[in-house]
Amino acid sequence: MIITPIAPIPPAGPVGPITPPPQYPSCTDIQNRCVSMLADLFNSPACGTRATGTASIGSSEAIMLAGLALKKRWMAKRKAAGLPYDKPNLIMSSTTQVCWHKFTRYWDVEERLVPVEEGRYCITADLAKELIDDVSKGEGWN
Repeated sequence: MIITPIAPIPPAGPVGPITPPPQYPSCTDIQNRCVSMLADLFNSPACGTRATGTASIGSSEAIMLAGLALKKRWMAKRKAAGLPYDKPNLIMSSTTQVCWHKFTRYWDVEERLVPVEEGRYCITADLAKELIDDVSKGEGWN
């Protein structure tokens, strides 16, 4: 018996941009407005139309972009102050999303983990404080 599909099987992943800007210019406008709203929400010095950002297809891509932006900003600030800027670290829960662990490996960032334990399954400010030093560039909350 031969089974014939009633519709073609779609590819496993996207074959191009989800919304190509030339065909859908309003998508770029919406993206820029979302970036501006997030800049306002987080009290960015570049609020409004001066905020820079991008859209991503998924959370892993967003994490890589955010982590890289955090690292570059941290490096520039340390370099301007004449401080070492070659060994950043990131403090996070041992149960954080796996992409954060990949980020630290791919971008040469020391991973400092707060382990979970019975009755406490996430990181706390007090536990993070124990791992912070002068080269800590961020804390990944779970």
